[in-house]
Amino acid sequence: MKEVDKATTEVLDAAQRIERLLNQQVAINQLALALGELNDLDSIYKLIHEYVSRFMDTNGFIVSTYDNSDQLIRARYAMLNGVLMDVGKFPPIPLEEEGKGIQSRIIRSKKPFYIPNVSEGQRKPKTSYIIDHGDEIVEGAPDSDEPDSVSSRLLVPMMFDGEVHGVMQVQSFKPDAYTQDDIDVLCSLANVAALTLQNVFYRNNLEMLVEERTKELQNTQEQLVRSERLAVLGKLGAGIGHELRNPLASIKGSVYFLKMALENPEDEIKETLDVLDQEVTNCVLIISSLLDFASPKAPTKQKTNVNEVINAALLRVDITEGIKLETDLDPKLPVILADPIQLSQVFINLIRNAVQAMENGGKLTINTDTSGPGYISIKITDTGSGITKEDLQKLFTPLFTTKAKGIGLGLAIAKTFIEAHEGTIDVTSSVGEGTAFLIKLPTRQRINSDGL
Repeated sequence: MKEVDKATTEVLDAAQRIERLLNQQVAINQLALALGELNDLDSIYKLIHEYVSRFMDTNGFIVSTYDNSDQLIRARYAMLNGVLMDVGKFPPIPLEEEGKGIQSRIIRSKKPFYIPNVSEGQRKPKTSYIIDHGDEIVEGAPDSDEPDSVSSRLLVPMMFDGEVHGVMQVQSFKPDAYTQDDIDVLCSLANVAALTLQNVFYRNNLEMLVEERTKELQNTQEQLVRSERLAVLGKLGAGIGHELRNPLASIKGSVYFLKMALENPEDEIKETLDVLDQEVTNCVLIISSLLDFASPKAPTKQKTNVNEVINAALLRVDITEGIKLETDLDPKLPVILADPIQLSQVFINLIRNAVQAMENGGKLTINTDTSGPGYISIKITDTGSGITKEDLQKLFTPLFTTKAKGIGLGLAIAKTFIEAHEGTIDVTSSVGEGTAFLIKLPTRQRINSDGL
């Protein structure tokens, strides 16, 4: 029983950490989308502060920007113990020489700076807070039950296009308040902030640009937003894969061994082992989804009957009672060069989404046909709740989800796989009427490095 309890604790801790990190990344993605709607800098800083407060303990939050043209660091926003400070009173701070000034060191090194426990010599009287603007001390008024001063300080660079555009800082009265996960999250938030500030600058100056230049800038911004999300996701996926895949495999092996070794186990033990096995499986699926998107593999193409792949995918999805399934699969559909495993993953995801959209029953329709010279089409239609126009535009965005338990990668992975087959995936939907996904795949594709 000790081994079972230990294994249960390990896998539940791992599952909780994965869930926490995923929820943070989903929230960061939501923040990036929300910031894209804003053009007022004060509103942008306030919203970023709200999200930072969700993730970590903070009695102080400061944002400073850095202008490389004049090498000055300027305070833009400072909230201390619920009091918004007048940053207009802070003079710009020149970039200091190598090795001096915390903010200057961050800007030069492009690395975070963490003080887990401020020394007694750095502590200030109870009526003061430490803010890193040279030797400037901003007077505050903490509650009487608060500690004497800031104990932990975490500062990270605001990176955009490989350059530092500012410094984001959080402070806590608690010593050792921040973990490596907190540092990673604050770096992601700081990078989103830097990207947003650059976008605001571009938007405010678009009138000075010709139409062609405007379009080029907008395309560049979209690519940068996607690159930032992919970078965050890739780091998260690689970290989780490295830290958890091997221990999860060991735990799953231990569960299998215990099931085989225990003769006529008690119901409680059997139920615990089953829960343990299922939780490990769920964790492995989440990790696989992250890695599939962060580091997608090129399709291993072979002669594939798409109708057979669809039928096999249907067997792997539980079509709940109350949903009527109708298939119209063209028997004359040509065999194509494709990766049946990747296509199966796409179809399973779309069919499962359709089923989940019809909680009160409905009709699921799947059609295949030759949509035109050189292409076949696969259409998956449901009569479910439908998708709003606003959400429809974000549907293939990594980490965007409207589900309570979703992580927002299924459709992003589906789009990646289909595009790797030189195909297209489109969606139409009406709220209250249903949703239709249309996939088009070429019947002739270029030969890949495997000779297919």
